[in-house]
Amino acid sequence: DQDMPARGDAPSRLLVDVGGTQVRFASQETATSPLSHVARYVCREFDSLADAIFYQHIRVAKRLGALD
Repeated sequence: DQDMPARGDAPSRLLVDVGGTQVRFASQETATSPLSHVARYVCREFDSLADAIFYQHIRVAKRLGALD
């Protein structure tokens, strides 16, 4: 299919599990890839889910050297 990205260009997945007290994140390249960049935070540390996602995004980007 021409509308589908090439396998190497496929975006990674952000997996999020929001509970009553914690929000958990992980990244995954494909449905069968292992999880990476796993993190857990206390929900009350953020004003919104968007803030928690942004924090995780910046954390991973720094870890990968994208914000040097």
